[in-house]
Amino acid sequence: MSELKTEVKTMTVASKLISNHDNPVNLLSWKPGGVRTAELDIIKHLLNKLDKKWHDHLPYVYFDRVCDIRELDMPWLKIPGIQDRSKSDEMFGRYIEREMHVIASRLCGILWHVDSPEVFYTAWLHCVKFNHQTSTLPFMSLDLLTPASPRHLLRHDLESLFYILIWGSCHYKFGEPDPNKRRKKTKYTPLDLWTSGGMLAVNDRKNSLMTHELKGDRWYQIQNAIAKEFAAINEKCIIPLYIMFSDAYTEKFAWREARKGRPYEDETMEGLVTYTNFLAEIGEGPEF
Repeated sequence: MSELKTEVKTMTVASKLISNHDNPVNLLSWKPGGVRTAELDIIKHLLNKLDKKWHDHLPYVYFDRVCDIRELDMPWLKIPGIQDRSKSDEMFGRYIEREMHVIASRLCGILWHVDSPEVFYTAWLHCVKFNHQTSTLPFMSLDLLTPASPRHLLRHDLESLFYILIWGSCHYKFGEPDPNKRRKKTKYTPLDLWTSGGMLAVNDRKNSLMTHELKGDRWYQIQNAIAKEFAAINEKCIIPLYIMFSDAYTEKFAWREARKGRPYEDETMEGLVTYTNFLAEIGEGPEF
């Protein structure tokens, strides 16, 4: 337990350090060990590559730490037989080999505190063009909602950004003058199903959404929940993107290698989900 005490002490010191800064925000997440590049490494890479005029668009990090499960001395590591199972069961081994990532950074802003759906859309579009990644359960790609930890692809990030746009259109009421009252509680939206029941349950719900096209009950419920002030964004972006992803998943699940004579091309879902196609569906170009 000495390692755990050390980590707690380290994070307590970090909390005191960042308490002197305005609007700090803490990110704590569990990620598959060695599978995905750490957020801080991405930030450092971008700081080295980008012109200084772009630096204000990146998180300003006060503190960071990556700890694996052994450093934290997790109690379940001492369960008899757990180590042997992690070696013999590949899926289980990938599941338990997780790292805890901790980042404390400056808060950039709160999306529902902006002035209008148009400003929200602009912020969202910048995330698309900077290829933002998210591993938060409600926004995860359908294909990633599995313990198997499949290879992370660009199309997974595009799908996550699509879910963020749906989330904003169902939650945010920019006509409300008080910014603190602009966010509707999730339990009053159909997206409550994306936050409960665990990864496999959310997988099942998103599967149902993506494979029933425009006639499905889940899509109908989402359309009814979208705020009127998001009507233009719904027509311009949400509906076309939904059709693109729904068509792609419908074809993927119906694919039969023996009949097609070749394996399914998964990286771009047979060319249906690409960065270029995503921007084309919403009538945008790649330039800033």
